[in-house]
Amino acid sequence: MTYRASANSGLPFDPVEHGEGAIAARTDSSSVLAATDESAMVAAASGTSVDLVDFGADPTGATNSDGAFGRAWASIKATGGTIIIPPGLFIFSTKEVLSLPSRRAAEQPKSVNIVGQGMETTILHWPNADGGLKIVVDDFRDSVNIADLTVTTGVPNGGEGIVYYGTDFYGGFLAYPMSTMRRVCARGSDGGNQRFYWTRGLGTRGVSGVSWYDCMVFGGTPSGENSGALGKGICVEGMDRTPGAVPRLVQ
Repeated sequence: MTYRASANSGLPFDPVEHGEGAIAARTDSSSVLAATDESAMVAAASGTSVDLVDFGADPTGATNSDGAFGRAWASIKATGGTIIIPPGLFIFSTKEVLSLPSRRAAEQPKSVNIVGQGMETTILHWPNADGGLKIVVDDFRDSVNIADLTVTTGVPNGGEGIVYYGTDFYGGFLAYPMSTMRRVCARGSDGGNQRFYWTRGLGTRGVSGVSWYDCMVFGGTPSGENSGALGKGICVEGMDRTPGAVPRLVQ
């Protein structure tokens, strides 16, 4: 199957007033617009492209899609490529952890991409605590691009929605390739600013050269819209290599 990224860069409905059922109703093929934006160009220019559904993911939400990311990732991580996620509601019972291995000096840098079909059109949902998508890169010369999807949690304090971890630290900032996060939303499955929320919506740790475009994070509230917000939004965390030092957090 072939899917193209959506040109839609905004929310097609008010997440505070509508629940997950309304989201599922918008995942038919008519909600996918023509591929005119940069996400489609990224997918086309990044070598191998694979469809998450071909690796066992269920876009109807009727069954869990556990393991599909790992299988799709394994097929592209050696050389780079793109995981395309079609419209739909994909449910996962546990955190998905995807790792890019370190490369040898003679190997070319790798770029891996995870591309949905639009914010609130492609939805990745974790109903349990400690959910989310964690990407670990062991070589500073590799890059990750994520675009056009929403991650939801079905519990308060649900973990990290999407986090990009770098484990290979290098002092020369200009040596880092550019990674991006475009049109990604993190929220509770009951809408925005309701009972459910991510502990941290979107974030990076130990990674330089990441650009953020049109991302949205909705926190939670303990007792309605006039009470204080819960959860953190976009977290950018740097790692100090000094022994005993703590990460530096900007949010």
